[in-house]
Amino acid sequence: MLPATAVRPPLDGERGDPVARRLRPAFVVAGVLLVGGAAGLRVAGLVAEHRDGDLRRDLLAATAGLQDPAGLTTLPPGACGGSTPPVRCLAATQGPDALVTAYRGALARATTRGATSECTSDPQGRPHRSCLVRVMDGDHAVMIWIEDRTVRTGVGRVRAAGSLIRVDAD
Repeated sequence: MLPATAVRPPLDGERGDPVARRLRPAFVVAGVLLVGGAAGLRVAGLVAEHRDGDLRRDLLAATAGLQDPAGLTTLPPGACGGSTPPVRCLAATQGPDALVTAYRGALARATTRGATSECTSDPQGRPHRSCLVRVMDGDHAVMIWIEDRTVRTGVGRVRAAGSLIRVDAD
């Protein structure tokens, strides 16, 4: 027989500590909320991935349907340089400034978004101009790089001879 001061463990079917009985539902609710929150975060992540994929597909489709200005010559992808192959590589007889205006409008129409452009000149005064026309949407963009093509006319002398155009999308 147990001494009178000893506490015996509850037998099967007996109720345990009343504080523990009150805490169990709180743990169940917390567990349900935790699982529900984790599932909600996963669904939100899948929705974001789906939207990101849609944006990328839309921009790639717009790039494929982009109308190039008249009079351009298609070049092999390696002619444009870069570590990844471009969507298109082209050559033009016009300078970059004339092409920027044409591509900015064409890109805005193809993507139904506003296209931006910026150009820089060679800081040393050589005849070299480089321009970028782009449309950004989230983490994706269509970029059109337009650079002067130059030819040597003598020792230390070059002249502009049209433009090289690289169309990229990601």
